[in-house]
Amino acid sequence: MMKSKHDISEHILQDLNKVKTWTSDLEFYKSECSFLHKLLDNYFNRLTTPRHIDSLKHIEHELVMLEEERHAIDKQLGSYMSKVKSTAEAMDDDEQKDLEERYGKLWPLMEELTQKTRNVKKEIYAIIEKVIEEDELYDV
Repeated sequence: MMKSKHDISEHILQDLNKVKTWTSDLEFYKSECSFLHKLLDNYFNRLTTPRHIDSLKHIEHELVMLEEERHAIDKQLGSYMSKVKSTAEAMDDDEQKDLEERYGKLWPLMEELTQKTRNVKKEIYAIIEKVIEEDELYDV
């Protein structure tokens, strides 16, 4: 028996718009991570002192993990977009359910990645701020 095809639901179209936004967010996070690496590199000598080395190691690890998560989610978003494109304008109920399940799994991943990104940025900015303050103290 052939499954009947129907137009993509309004719900899937809304999800698709959100996925496009997430894809853009991930591109921005990629740029941010690059900037954060450069920021750490610029202060590397001062961050490798005994006072900061453990924090630097922790932050570098967190930044690498963040990039790996971002990459994994990016692949999932790409898979989602491919699935939507492959169904063109019409899909059966199973395809629609599959897309809804995929979207349901992506939502918490993006929320968690966003929160982790904020936390890593806060940590990096805090340690860089400490280094700058120390520089100002010793320059006086």
